[in-house]
Amino acid sequence: ALRTAPELASWFALLEGLGLEHIRLAGSGSSLFGLFDDEQSASSALGSLTSAARDAGLGVRLATVTRRSRAALSGAEVLR
Repeated sequence: ALRTAPELASWFALLEGLGLEHIRLAGSGSSLFGLFDDEQSASSALGSLTSAARDAGLGVRLATVTRRSRAALSGAEVLR
């Protein structure tokens, strides 16, 4: 990904500097997402990230915390 879009290096450096683990690039390369054990950890990381990104001059288009559905948490298949 960094060979194709070297500007992502700034984001990965920022994320690593904040100690965020389990950060991945979406398949299309248009966004990054993180995996967390609980909503509180995700919300805390999001606050740190948006503040640090602003300080580094990086733009954040959308930053949100979402939870898995109860069905997904129980291992049931979710059909749409």
